[in-house]
Amino acid sequence: MKTPTPCSDISPYDKAARGAKHQPLGPGVRARGGSGGQAAPMLVKGHRFERRLRWTREEIVEFATLVEDSNPLHHDDAYAEGTRFGGLIASGAQSVAYLMAFCASAATAENPGVGLEFNFKLVGPAKPGEEITLAWEVISVEQSERPRGTIVTLEGEASAPGRRILTATARTLLVPSL
Repeated sequence: MKTPTPCSDISPYDKAARGAKHQPLGPGVRARGGSGGQAAPMLVKGHRFERRLRWTREEIVEFATLVEDSNPLHHDDAYAEGTRFGGLIASGAQSVAYLMAFCASAATAENPGVGLEFNFKLVGPAKPGEEITLAWEVISVEQSERPRGTIVTLEGEASAPGRRILTATARTLLVPSL
């Protein structure tokens, strides 16, 4: 499966802001610090990171096929044109998968960790060719004895210009080593 096309108006994440030992998250990723613009650890309350991408019609069909989502809204243009969506849309599983993977990649960019909990609400369609913004914001960072480590709570969303596609919450556990 091809990587979706990152939108060209977003520059790659600034590696220097995260420290030389860490790799950038890749094309189309931008982060905003929660500590007054100072270079600080990425996962602090108020920190927001986002990524923009576009899915082609072919990528939507390919993803739905790969996960065995046979809903004709994701495969059949003629059928989809006759629905309230007016055309082909991405599977909810595709929007969820990309938002969840982006959270995991960003949350573990500086420290190893695992996801503890994700909750999603599908609120609108993702259509071929439209710019989609994936975004997460750190809501809290707390030390925990059980499970031992740092628990980071985040709120996220996927959106298209002028509307939301998906909202989410997540809790991740960061540890010194796995």
